Amino acid sequence: MYLSKLRVENFRMFHKPQNISLHQGLNLLVGENGCGKSTVIDAIRILLNESEFSREGIRAEDFYNSYSTVGVSADHMFISGIFSKLSDEQKIEYLTWLTPKFNARLNVEFSNNLDARGIYKRKRWGGNSSNSAFDWEPLNDIQCVYLPPLRDAERKLKSGRGSRLARFITNLSADELYKKRKNHEQMQLEADVKQFNNQAAGKSDIERASKLINESLKNAVGTIFGQSIRIQFNDLSYERIVESLRILFFPGINPDEKIDYRNLFENCIC
Repeated sequence: MYLSKLRVENFRMFHKPQNISLHQGLNLLVGENGCGKSTVIDAIRILLNESEFSREGIRAEDFYNSYSTVGVSADHMFISGIFSKLSDEQKIEYLTWLTPKFNARLNVEFSNNLDARGIYKRKRWGGNSSNSAFDWEPLNDIQCVYLPPLRDAERKLKSGRGSRLARFITNLSADELYKKRKNHEQMQLEADVKQFNNQAAGKSDIERASKLINESLKNAVGTIFGQSIRIQFNDLSYERIVESLRILFFPGINPDEKIDYRNLFENCIC
């Protein structure tokens, strides 16, 4: 299935209901600055409860304000999406979202007033009836990965915690990762790194360093109060492993295997 239609009302610059049609596959939003491209993207993030946007939450300026009357903004915000071409299995999974045409419809509405925790009141439902109970599991099965604009390519494309590449790979592996964690099992990548860790710890230079440190500790505090150490790489979780990955590139197609690749942030068009 895919998101085929988006409806936005009273969200930022969009006051009257705006209907955006999307195609299966790649969609491009082209327009001048301030025409609403980012607003459309953020509306999709809100609708799909994208993790980064959901942590930040809705702000006062997200509600439409005509600026004709200072301090007066829309009393509610509404975003809706239609998902088309559901498989038979998906029609069962998204049964509570189905429309008469067997598309899936997801809706979210925010009221422009705060609750006791200072959060704007929200209502989310599937299908056409807003009175139906909402089941979160179908929504959680939709993977939404947002890659922000590269304002600082050198910093954002480097490996490390929160890197774009790490977030992308983690989201792609979310289902398998969830099942492995639930069954207290390791991902294959974690097992491979652990095996490499054990092999590396036995290398001559690392083993020699461990031996020298242990001998020094024994000579310093004796056998009664002494402690032993072992040198090895960190036992990393799947999330930490993928955060150490980096993208390399070659400026061309089908390079020779012997050619050295470069860091992606070094890429340029000359």
